[in-house]
Amino acid sequence: MNPNKEKKKSVYQIIKEAEKNQREELDLSKLRLLQLTPTIGKLTQLKHLNLQENKLIKIPQEIGELINLNTLILSNNQLEYLPQEIGKLINLNTLLLNKNYLLSLPNEISNLTNLVKLSICQNHLRVLTSNIGRLSNLQELYLTDNELKEIPFQISNCQQLFRLDLGGNKLDSFPSCLGALLNLKQLGLSFNEITEISPKIGKLQKLEELYLNDNKIQTLPQEFSDLSSLKELELSNNNIEEFPEQISHLKSIKILYLNNNSIKKLPEHISGFESLEILWLSKNNISSFPKTIGKLPNLQILKLDYNQIKSISYQIRNFISLEELVLDHNQISKLDKSLFRLQKLKKLSLVNNSLVFFPKEFAKMEQLLCLNLSQNQISFIPSEIYLMNSLQELNLSSNEIFFLPSKISHLKYLKSLNLENNPLINPPISLISQGIPAIFEYLQNQKSQKIMWLLPYKFLQKLNQENQSKKKIHLRTKQRIENENGNENENENIDNLMQIEKSIKNPKKQEENLNENTLNYSLIMTETDFQELEEEKLEVESKKKYYEEKIDELKKQFEELESKKMEMQKEMETLKMTQQIISDSYNEIEPDEIVDIEEVGSGSYGKVYRSSWRGIQVAVKRIKSEYKTGDYLNQFKREVLMLSKARHPNIVLFLGACTNPPNIFLVTEFLKGGTLYDFLHEKFITKNFWKNEGDLKSNSRFPHVTKLQIARDIASGMNYLHLTKPKMIIHRDLKSFNILMDDFGRAKICDFGLSRIFEESLKMTAFRGTACWMAPELFLNENYNHKADIYSYGIVLWEIYTCDFPFRGISDPVEIALNVGYRRQRPDISLVDDRNWKKLIIQCWDQNPDKRPSFQEILEILEQFPK
Repeated sequence: MNPNKEKKKSVYQIIKEAEKNQREELDLSKLRLLQLTPTIGKLTQLKHLNLQENKLIKIPQEIGELINLNTLILSNNQLEYLPQEIGKLINLNTLLLNKNYLLSLPNEISNLTNLVKLSICQNHLRVLTSNIGRLSNLQELYLTDNELKEIPFQISNCQQLFRLDLGGNKLDSFPSCLGALLNLKQLGLSFNEITEISPKIGKLQKLEELYLNDNKIQTLPQEFSDLSSLKELELSNNNIEEFPEQISHLKSIKILYLNNNSIKKLPEHISGFESLEILWLSKNNISSFPKTIGKLPNLQILKLDYNQIKSISYQIRNFISLEELVLDHNQISKLDKSLFRLQKLKKLSLVNNSLVFFPKEFAKMEQLLCLNLSQNQISFIPSEIYLMNSLQELNLSSNEIFFLPSKISHLKYLKSLNLENNPLINPPISLISQGIPAIFEYLQNQKSQKIMWLLPYKFLQKLNQENQSKKKIHLRTKQRIENENGNENENENIDNLMQIEKSIKNPKKQEENLNENTLNYSLIMTETDFQELEEEKLEVESKKKYYEEKIDELKKQFEELESKKMEMQKEMETLKMTQQIISDSYNEIEPDEIVDIEEVGSGSYGKVYRSSWRGIQVAVKRIKSEYKTGDYLNQFKREVLMLSKARHPNIVLFLGACTNPPNIFLVTEFLKGGTLYDFLHEKFITKNFWKNEGDLKSNSRFPHVTKLQIARDIASGMNYLHLTKPKMIIHRDLKSFNILMDDFGRAKICDFGLSRIFEESLKMTAFRGTACWMAPELFLNENYNHKADIYSYGIVLWEIYTCDFPFRGISDPVEIALNVGYRRQRPDISLVDDRNWKKLIIQCWDQNPDKRPSFQEILEILEQFPK
């Protein structure tokens, strides 16, 4: 099923059609779904359901009706929990939950006894349920990038498990219970905090791949040598100081990574790796090769860069299968001739060593494809280089090369030639006369900019003009040179240079491209040309200085961005800390835990402060004394409990409250972005802004894509409130002042509970701005429902699009009530010039509440808006 075709239909239509046709597979991925309709439970024949890459906050309990489901994919959503009903999917064998916000798994998951594959990577799991041990048929379990500190011993009951990945967690030791998983073939424990390995690891005799990199391991237990089936071992980025002797007994090992440790010496018993194909020992303190290293007949890749090696052992000649050898950043000054006997070697890198000579024996390495000798002290390239027939990449940058042999042009397969930072900037006449321009003819795949600096820019420019514009190269003719110089020796030079012309030009192409009247010019580099070259060199140096300054400037900008990144990471850690303290019931916060920093706002119910709580920056709403007793207090407690249940990315995160008089307050996350009102207008207008139109600074060039995203965010949060069970939550005071913005431009709804608490006690005149957003049925004293929020949303939509004030110029709330309720007036819709926005706004603020769309319908409409 093509998901792109599914997008053309509504989700309701797709599910209805699937039910009618009794489909067994349904792909609802990448549809930006905010919620899944409960009607999904009717698809009882479904075996495969794909819901990945949506924005689902929760899964309806009706999912449990899909008793025939085999595969359920819920990756890349925003799920914080799974419904208990998921335990009813007894036929499920694959469950993918990657990239969500799960903190734990329901105990009912133990009912999924047919589960074969379970993946919960990149979530926030802190505890793995002990019921995991009841999944007796589980074969693959992936738990990477979570926050697990321990593994329940019951996992040892999963005897069918052969692939387990626990990388990227907070384990400080090797879980000994894993030693009971006798069928395990792949085990990942990378990026943890493991300091020691349990001896029970030796029981995993079927283990083939073991990943222990990026931990704090210093030594291995003796039982490690019992891993007789191990083929790949990753121990990079640990604290190992001595090459583990236990590893040498692993005869089956093919791949071994020990880079970035503190190993100083390779032991003689390294020859025991008879099957070894890849050995990676970069970034250690190794100074020499052991004599027995040559006894690795199957070795194909050897990396020893960033060590302290001074010479290459003659034993290297026995690496008969070696294809890649990397010895960068060592202290090698001379290459042993045994190196050139490696007939299968395809890549050789010796960057940043102390080499002075380019041995002509390189010519014997006919299979070599890549050779990197940059950052050495080589001054001479032998002419035998042309015998390296297979060479494709040659890097000789940052050496002392002043002469380039003409036969380098015979390397017909060469694709990359790097000669930067050599004293070859001023090539002598003899160098050019020996045929360097022929490089352009033979190196057909060579990009001109990589060797352009070898010759003066104008020289190459004129050469290009000849080939493309059929114009002569602007160089002197032989006759003109004779007349100007009158020197017979000069004629000899000209004869030599005439040979260059022949090497550059193809006679057939010359006949096609040049006009009959074109004179036969020869290529000459005169003193004038070299003067031009010197000028060009100065110009290049000037540009180099300019770009270096630019690079420094960019580095500073990068450092600033890194600093901001660190701040964002700290804020993310703060968010994680806030998530840890959320539970099913609200947190009762003690007054002395709160430290007020500054007052940031006030309302009819009290004041708002930016405060500190347990090291976290929070917003604290302190309630006035008249609302701290009697019915108000009881209702306040009920509303606080309701607030604690509301968890959605577009609703301000509730952290707790104090409900013990005389200290009555709410604690929520603190958002630095301010209100949506602040966000839409360049400055906060004072209380009399309706009278002072001069204070208005409308941001008329607000990006359309940002406006649309804000509209979606608000609709998403309100849709969540209206769908809350067992009873929907009505905001009753939705306006731009009650919508906050986070640092990422995401809108979050606030104060949706407080309006219900204090509404009856407040007169309309107390709401200086609220009247502008109130639905007409409220002014007419009629019964109202959740559709009153839809009306308010329509006014907010108008604000977002126009960046203007609703009913600007009218200061009396009573007059607004008359205009909206009885005269049916609305803000100026002519300011909305987009047809789609205008239609939706008019639908939302319709006088008849029944004709206003629901927020679910609004979200579907917004999805159809042009991006």
